[in-house]
Amino acid sequence: ERAHAEYDRYRSLVTATAQVVWTTDAAGRVGDIPAWRAMTGQTKEEVRGRGWLDAVHPEERERTSQLWFRAVERRSIYATEYRLRQRDGSYRDFAVRGVPVIAEDGSLREWVGTLSDITERKQREATQRFLVEASALLAASLDYETTLQSVARLSVPFLADWCIVYVVDDDGASRPIAVTHGGDDAAQVELVWELERRENRDPEATTGVANAIRTGQSELYADIVSSAEAAPADEMKGFRIARELGLASAMIVPLVARGRTLGAITFATSAPRRRYGLSDLARAEDLAQRAAFAVDNARLYREAQEANRLKDEFLATLSHELRTPLTSILGWTNLLRSVKFDEATAARALETIERNARSQKQLVDDLLDASRIITGKLRLDMKPTELREVVEAACEAVRPAAQAKGIELALTIHAPANVVAGDAERLQQVVWNLLSNAVKFTPEGGRVEVRLERAGTQARISVTDTGEGVKAEFLPFVFDRFRQADQTTTRTHGGLGLGLAIVRHLAELHGGTVGATSAGEGRGSTFEVRLPLLEYAKRGDSAPVETEQPHASAGEPAEQQAALGGLRILIVEDEPDTRMLLGKALERYGAAVRMCELAEEALAALERGSFDCILSDIAMPGEDGYAFIEKLRKREAARGRVPTPAIAFTAYAREEDRQRALDAGFQLHLAKPIAPKELAEAVAGIVGRTSNV
Repeated sequence: ERAHAEYDRYRSLVTATAQVVWTTDAAGRVGDIPAWRAMTGQTKEEVRGRGWLDAVHPEERERTSQLWFRAVERRSIYATEYRLRQRDGSYRDFAVRGVPVIAEDGSLREWVGTLSDITERKQREATQRFLVEASALLAASLDYETTLQSVARLSVPFLADWCIVYVVDDDGASRPIAVTHGGDDAAQVELVWELERRENRDPEATTGVANAIRTGQSELYADIVSSAEAAPADEMKGFRIARELGLASAMIVPLVARGRTLGAITFATSAPRRRYGLSDLARAEDLAQRAAFAVDNARLYREAQEANRLKDEFLATLSHELRTPLTSILGWTNLLRSVKFDEATAARALETIERNARSQKQLVDDLLDASRIITGKLRLDMKPTELREVVEAACEAVRPAAQAKGIELALTIHAPANVVAGDAERLQQVVWNLLSNAVKFTPEGGRVEVRLERAGTQARISVTDTGEGVKAEFLPFVFDRFRQADQTTTRTHGGLGLGLAIVRHLAELHGGTVGATSAGEGRGSTFEVRLPLLEYAKRGDSAPVETEQPHASAGEPAEQQAALGGLRILIVEDEPDTRMLLGKALERYGAAVRMCELAEEALAALERGSFDCILSDIAMPGEDGYAFIEKLRKREAARGRVPTPAIAFTAYAREEDRQRALDAGFQLHLAKPIAPKELAEAVAGIVGRTSNV
């Protein structure tokens, strides 16, 4: 009775456990294991004796047999792991453990053991090893294409029988960069490459690679045959290819990093019994995430390297472009001071100095415009603008340079009215930049044609030249900042490579687009700007915005030299040459000038007398211009005085510098350098003089 109770307890324990419990006789021969038969599909006769070994994977059968019979011989604990064939023909991993049962008389009565399914544990371990190896590959190189090809090879056969990796290029199109197959059929691999090269994916497809890239969501096809039967007719092409390759199951996983889809990886199996499930998809997504970050880091590294290269080239170019006019300015200045030239030579020297100074000013203006564009602080005065006037003004500004080279400058206007919402001054800058570029790269005796016409709902401005043309490989970068086709020290033309970049950004700020075409080197080029016509544009998209002080022409008519007569002006400037220049310029327009070197000296002068206008530098020793104006405004407020009109005149020309000057108490911000006439106009405007300067 006691033995019967122990048997019942033993049977209950076996029933409750998730493990397979087995027994053999003392010689290690199996009688029957029902749970084994249910799992493997073997019959009772097939299991009996040593027949159970037939269900062990052939690669592990001999090792398992030797370990078992050695344990039986030595009466030692039996423990090992092997793959066991299941009823459906697949294999799963098991851990087996058996112990000898010794009778009271010391004889070996039987063997009792357990069989535990460790497939998931083994898969986790293998996955972890795979991901560690993949991570090492991903970190080994900053050439992301080579790295992804290595990952594809690593994925076969662990995750797939086929692996195809796609990347998204800058134009948004996807292309395969790796096709890996677990078999030895090179012809099949080449076939897939050819099919992928010819594949024209619909970017709006609801299945496949294009859909995974567009949505950033993975796709799982556990059974390709059944998925193909359920697919719409227009999406059968991809499934037909899969079926021709004999694929059974597939996963498409996007490569997503920092919210951007960089590509996708397709994993596929050709073994009928190897079907993907959610756990496989999780492993694939883990790998794809690591790969995406590696691709992103590699691209960021490439971009940083390219940015550094462009920066170095730009700084070298900037140094050259600034030093070249400085050489003429300083050289002629020294000669004029030391040599007494005749009147004609002296005039040419002054003309050379002025021309080179204006060249430097243009370089600085381009740099500031580029900075404002990059930081989003370029200010536009948007209002209805007739493009005819803009284009004609730009042509007239460039005509002298074209005539100097014997270049024919032709203007054709096909539409009577082309009104856009825009900043006339900035739009003129767009056309001027295009024309200057055309004249610069067109040889003597060439031709530049400007056309203004309508193109549907847009106005089209095109500039065509018979100049040097643009290489095909450089055309995609022609509107990029700091990019020039010729970066060598032997280049024929100067410049910073900013003009066309400014054209693109200004056009885009006006809701337009730019483009460039060229038949090749020596065959000329055409640059065009398209802007939405006001009659078709959305109303209310743009509002008038305050602009910086407009630049006037550099002329200085003698009859206007008394325009500031009777005004007392205080100049605060620590740099002696600039202080003297400002004083002489304003005196020429009739102003009475008091010049101070420091803010403290200026405050003392204001204590002793009043002035109609203050012109102050910002960067000064001791107290800067901000501190000076803030002290003055507090003093005026305490005494109940009307604030004295004040202009900040400084080389700090960024938008934030302008705003800081206005916040501190200045009424106007002017950037150095500035022509005397423009300075006089600014002073006249701020004190309320209505007469023209």
